Amino acid sequence: MCGGPLPPRKPGAGRPRSKCDACRDLRRPPVQPNWDSDLVRAVQRDYPDDSDPFVYMAWMLAAELSGATHAKDAVPLSKELRRSLAYLDGREKPHGYSDGLDELRMRREDRRSPR
Repeated sequence: MCGGPLPPRKPGAGRPRSKCDACRDLRRPPVQPNWDSDLVRAVQRDYPDDSDPFVYMAWMLAAELSGATHAKDAVPLSKELRRSLAYLDGREKPHGYSDGLDELRMRREDRRSPR
């Protein structure tokens, strides 16, 4: 991997080592953020306030998710990005805000209530 010296081969059956002692325990490369991805641009377009630390954190999560190459990296990053964006959406809503789901829920409760 890194080009370091390989340890001497041990006697007996088995495949010779292909990694040095430093790279032996690396299973996958670290995530390299991709700041030029479409996902990062979309998050930056929807949340342009870079002075807010939570918005910047969402940008960073989007960049790391775009750079993830393995599912073990992508799944937790995508869950965290979803939670962060939901938090930002919920924080920006004024008090008393109701979306379409709240209206449907109220209609269903009105239909079910005894008259």
